[in-house]
Amino acid sequence: MICAGVVRPVQYSSTNASVVHPTADGSMMVVNPLITPSARSRSTRRFTAGAESETFTPISAYEARASADNNAMIRWSTASMRNDSPPASKGKSCFGRPSLPSLYLMSHGERLPRERMYLMCPPEHFTVEYTINPWMDTTVPVDAGLALKQWALLRETLTDLGHRVHVLDAEPGLPDMVYAANGAFSVDGTVYGARFRYPQRADEAAAHRRFYQSWAFAEPVHVNEGEGDFAYLPEAYGGLILAGYGFRTEPAAHAEAQEVLGRPVISLRLVDPAFYHLDTALAALDDRRVAYYPGAFSPASQRVLAQLFPDAVLADRADAEEFGLNLVSDGRHVILNTQAMAMGEKVRAAGYTPVHVELGELKRGGGSIKCVVAELRP
Repeated sequence: MICAGVVRPVQYSSTNASVVHPTADGSMMVVNPLITPSARSRSTRRFTAGAESETFTPISAYEARASADNNAMIRWSTASMRNDSPPASKGKSCFGRPSLPSLYLMSHGERLPRERMYLMCPPEHFTVEYTINPWMDTTVPVDAGLALKQWALLRETLTDLGHRVHVLDAEPGLPDMVYAANGAFSVDGTVYGARFRYPQRADEAAAHRRFYQSWAFAEPVHVNEGEGDFAYLPEAYGGLILAGYGFRTEPAAHAEAQEVLGRPVISLRLVDPAFYHLDTALAALDDRRVAYYPGAFSPASQRVLAQLFPDAVLADRADAEEFGLNLVSDGRHVILNTQAMAMGEKVRAAGYTPVHVELGELKRGGGSIKCVVAELRP
């Protein structure tokens, strides 16, 4: 259910794709040339969202839907890259619920997206001024303006896909607050709050607690970092929570979360410091299926995952190091960063549609797409 006039066809492959990166002054840098649609038939064209060029003419939503199977998108928007502040939220969703004509165009086995609600926090105070994970380097300056433009593009992508995005106000002195997924974990209207391991992030928990005033909120006793170390699959085994430990979240928080949320929790031990949160090593692709990198987990945890998810999409170390598992999925569209092209091919082969969004500046803090996006489950 892609909006007419928003999607334009381009040639795509994992080795010959056109990716547009926003630069500090708001201009665009094109990496790798495009092969124009005229060079290929309609049936083999790929498409990207947000492209603005005289070469490409808009195709209708029906055309986009009809050619959407096994296609990838690289998401960029000239308008959002030129704005100095995040775009205002749209009043109406382009995607919404599928209409009868769009359902008619879907193949029998086509995956359907589920409308989601998310929470994001703009990187208005983002910088790397301390080191609490292997990816942070205080000697490399952060381009705050570029980080904000990339964040705004991710938010726009989610809303264009039909999802609702709430915004948590950034607070001075909390540079990592942009990683909104770490602030809490919600299931069916109940919120298990975060308690950060490092004092540099401790005050983020109170900001998230204020956001959830109208929710059933449980203050944690044990250290945990929200969706950074928890993933929920509502249709797996009647509703299952996967929980990571080893670097940030305490194992005792898993039992605490189970008591608060009333769902079985499976503890998974992380063993590689490069993948310090569960969401850097494992992702939910839909309500019952996951992707993960086996090498991030202990041998016992690998056996547990293999037993629970025999149909999982397996990533390799290169995928994980590109933050290819730090993704957000609505059950059909899988949003990944533009460095994770190989992971995009893996999820496409599994029947999902990868949507690549440039988020390189925020990777400097040790996070990517999922770290920036918390899912709200009222």
